[in-house]
Parts: sequence; structure tokens; C-alpha cells
Amino acid sequence: MKLSLRFLCLMSALALAGCGSAPPQYYTLIPVTSEQSVKNLPDAVDPYVLGEIVVPADVDKTSLVAKDRDGHVMVLEYDRWASPLEGQLQSAVTKGLTQQLGFPPLQNFNRALNDKRYSRVRLAIHSFDMFAGEFAEITAVWLVSFAGSDKTLSCFTQVRQNVNPGVSELVVAQQQNVAKLSELIAAVLKTKAAPASVVCRSL
Repeated sequence: MKLSLRFLCLMSALALAGCGSAPPQYYTLIPVTSEQSVKNLPDAVDPYVLGEIVVPADVDKTSLVAKDRDGHVMVLEYDRWASPLEGQLQSAVTKGLTQQLGFPPLQNFNRALNDKRYSRVRLAIHSFDMFAGEFAEITAVWLVSFAGSDKTLSCFTQVRQNVNPGVSELVVAQQQNVAKLSELIAAVLKTKAAPASVVCRSL
């Protein structure tokens, strides 16, 4: 009896070890297959800086966080971002702005924060939601202060993509949402005015 019990315990331990050794899957907000060319530099675009992106604490993890309609939050232990979400967003928005504007944001945002030679972009993510099998959505508030003036626009954006079941579907949808958000910010930097699809006000 003792031998049988010891055997069952050993088998259970091995089974648990096997489950725990499943390799994690890593994802990025930058589309790996993206081969978009950088656009020509428009004369009207001033040098710009992108501040640190503020992300809600409940999703700023390496593990993906999904939800369901009942309000349950699921931390996907074996589905992970390649770096914490804040860093993923910083890289993805930087790449999106670079593709749209023809050149990347300047570094050392803190040093340029009050330097009116540069346009300054501040971005705060209010929600980064992934509802399994339904949709992925980002809501964000962002400010653009324009070079050479005291003009600042405060804008609100909500972008959503419907998805089929699957973790990869959610990731691709959020990649598309970030790309759309970057496109809208770039449009404001180009035109110094709010796009028709965005709610903005002057500060």
C-alpha cells in the first residue's frame, strides 16, 4: 500500500513537472513581417520627441492579460510579451511614427520637455483590453505641444479590432490598433490640427 501510494505521488509530481515545463510563447507589438518603407520627410514636420508612455498597472506585465464578458481577468502565464508592455508600446509607437513621418523621435525626452524647438508628444494608455474571441481595444489620451509655439492639443482616441478565437488574433489586433494610434498622432504632427476622427481640444 505504501509502495502504491509512493508510486502515485511520484507519477503526480512528474505530471505536474511536465505541465510546468511547457515553453512560453513570446509576442511583440511590432509586426515581424512588416516591410513598410519609411515615407519621405515632409518639410512641414518639425523635429519631435516622444515621452514615456503611461500604461495601466494591471496590464503592464510580461504575461498577456485577457478578459471575458463576465469581468474575469486571465493572466496568460505561457503567452508573454517579449518585454513589459510599456516597453513594447514605446517601441511600436516609435516605429509607427518613424514610418509615417520619415524620421524617428529624438532621444532624451526629459531634456527636451520644455524646449520649444521640438514638438513634444505625451501618451497615456487608459485601457489596453483583449477580450478573447471578441475584440481588442485601446483607449488613450495624448498631448502634442508644437515646436515654436505655445499651442498644445489634447486628444482622445479609441481604436478597436474584432477578433476570432486565439491569442495570436488578439496580438495582431493590438498591433493594428497601435499602428492606427501612431498614424493619428503623426497626422497631428504633420497638420498641426486634429483629424476628423479624433476628439481634440486646445490647451
